[in-house]
Amino acid sequence: MIYRLRDNERGATAVLVAVVMVLLLGFAALVVDWGLGTTERRAAQNAADAAALGGAVEFTTTSATDAVAAAVTEVYAKIAANDIVISAGDWAACTDPDALARRTLTDLGVAGGSDCISFSEAYTEIRVRIPTIDVPAVFGVFVGSNGLEVSAFAQAQVRPSFGGAFAFPSGAFSAAGGTEICLKTGTGSTNVESCDNPSTGDFGTFNAYFYSGPNECTSGGQPGPRSRIIALGMDHQLGLHPSGAGGGLVNGASCPQFGGPAKPNMVDSSGGYSNTDITDGIVKGGTWGGAFKGRLNGGTVATGTYGSATIFGKGIDNRALWTYIDTSVASPNCVAAAGHPAQPATPALYATAWADMLTCLKTTNSVIFLPSIADSPRLSVVPKYWELAKLANNSCCYHVELLVPMWIEGIYMKDSVNCTGNLRVAGGVCVHEPGMVGTTTVVPQGQQKLDSLGAVIIGCTQLVEPVCTKLTGGGGTPTFGVVELTK
Repeated sequence: MIYRLRDNERGATAVLVAVVMVLLLGFAALVVDWGLGTTERRAAQNAADAAALGGAVEFTTTSATDAVAAAVTEVYAKIAANDIVISAGDWAACTDPDALARRTLTDLGVAGGSDCISFSEAYTEIRVRIPTIDVPAVFGVFVGSNGLEVSAFAQAQVRPSFGGAFAFPSGAFSAAGGTEICLKTGTGSTNVESCDNPSTGDFGTFNAYFYSGPNECTSGGQPGPRSRIIALGMDHQLGLHPSGAGGGLVNGASCPQFGGPAKPNMVDSSGGYSNTDITDGIVKGGTWGGAFKGRLNGGTVATGTYGSATIFGKGIDNRALWTYIDTSVASPNCVAAAGHPAQPATPALYATAWADMLTCLKTTNSVIFLPSIADSPRLSVVPKYWELAKLANNSCCYHVELLVPMWIEGIYMKDSVNCTGNLRVAGGVCVHEPGMVGTTTVVPQGQQKLDSLGAVIIGCTQLVEPVCTKLTGGGGTPTFGVVELTK
């Protein structure tokens, strides 16, 4: 009897071992398949990252009319280069619940596009979601597992370099260094010396528009958006027009229903900005679209060695342009300009220094400035138009030939403005020029208004690389320098 029981136990043990072996083998099969799925998931994520970055770069470096389509093509190429095979049908059928505002198929109608490739409202961010990939089970089929589903997504953004901004809402008719331009508020505003001082036309401005924000595609006569554009620049890129003739992509063409085309290369003229636009944008700041500081009151405000200047209670950047001259490489004319003091003692001495600075800019085609000029809030970029003269108010359109660097110089104020220090006063107008020490106040309070701005074009060859390329694309297609993953 005892021997029989032992024989029976031996049989039970064999069964138990067999069952355990099946479970262990099944678990091992699932582990192997899970590992394969993880490898595929990692490969898909690498492909999504590369595709988002590649699409963003391609968008910024491709001509205006082809930018979105080129980005889509590059997305597909990067994914294929990472050995991820997705059919055209799968891309067309793909959906992304977290897609950005501009889906390339449904919203933009790009041939071969996909709702899993999308852009933000201002085309500054691209999102790529790889359609679901079925990873077949290798061993798991023996325990009822058919495989795993894998997907991945990534987002990349394009932003200006050096903490800068997209284009300032004014334009130029020459790309030559030393060309002076002015931004005026209308026929009654102060004439800016050495500018063309138009009495009619758009006064050097264009309708910039916002493609994103609390009121999508807003510009027109609303001071909030315009002030923000002056302070921070446009929220989207401008493209370049190949010829200066014929049609193109008009900035804000579909407003207010839609933000408009990506990288528009034509802009409509504006009737001039208001005193509030310029005052808030340059000095006081505002709250439209979120709190922002004035252009010359935010970021790096150079004072100290350069003296202190206060406009309407706001300290502003006060570093003169000639203090950025690199005397080790600059021409003799520029070395002479660099010899002027950082704080001219009188308006007459400033006028002499500025005249020498203009001579430097107009006679030099090589590098003039130190790389640190890129950190100045006075440095921006404006479109250089194919047109040679100003258009009538609110007419279409200027064709954008290039983007060129611009330096904001004089700030003109009138109407009950009190000046102190060595700021220049002429004909009831108070003028602040960088390097001049003093303050401006008004009576009564609450009437603070800037009237006009003076600026000068800096030639691309006058900036050390990569400053100009990052700001403007080096005179070619704008690149704006910084492309980075955000998700």
